[in-house]
Amino acid sequence: EESESVAFTSADCYMIAVSHPSHFMVAGRAGLRSLVDYNFVIYDAQPRKYFSVVDSIMEMIRRRFKQAGIIYEDGIQDLHISLHCGISWKHFRYSYEDSVHGKANRKLVQYLRKKIHPSCSPARHRGRGIARSGHISLHHVILSQFERYGISGEHIFYHDGIDTGAREVVIPNSDKTKNNPYVSWSQGTAQAIIVDNDPESPRNRPERRNMVMVTCYRNEQRRE
Repeated sequence: EESESVAFTSADCYMIAVSHPSHFMVAGRAGLRSLVDYNFVIYDAQPRKYFSVVDSIMEMIRRRFKQAGIIYEDGIQDLHISLHCGISWKHFRYSYEDSVHGKANRKLVQYLRKKIHPSCSPARHRGRGIARSGHISLHHVILSQFERYGISGEHIFYHDGIDTGAREVVIPNSDKTKNNPYVSWSQGTAQAIIVDNDPESPRNRPERRNMVMVTCYRNEQRRE
């Protein structure tokens, strides 16, 4: 049976796989700074070509549609989007109390809430102010950015539920089914989850990276 596969090295970044039932699959690694133009948001630097990896994915899809003779507005209704092996907002925090990066962290989280969607920074504990938490939901950043292209949540028909930040990572059943033409395989999850901005942090060392591979099978029926 026809299939396509893609693999990335990652620590806590989501893998996004976007496919059209009969034509192609486009994928990208979606860490926070892949989803947000950090230098533009924090330092008012010259914006990069694509603010987010979602923007670059959608530009590639637009080109693929053109090559295949597919009208864009019709084609996006048939896209399938799958999210794999990312860190949950419960374990991903840009602390406001950080002695070096606290001010920048607050500015970033406020940008996510105001310019993208409030759900991008949920409250960690009940009763604690949402705006003060500093937790970031990459999942909701991704969803909100796709929605700006007219792709609603109903297209996100598969999320593997893996939280790479958990002490014990539960791997759900990843066998492909009628409603899920994707199979994901992971070499292992990052063992040191230290959420900070330090490039020397153990979580940023190459040996802590995780290999994630996703395969999409073409002849599966789309979920109605």
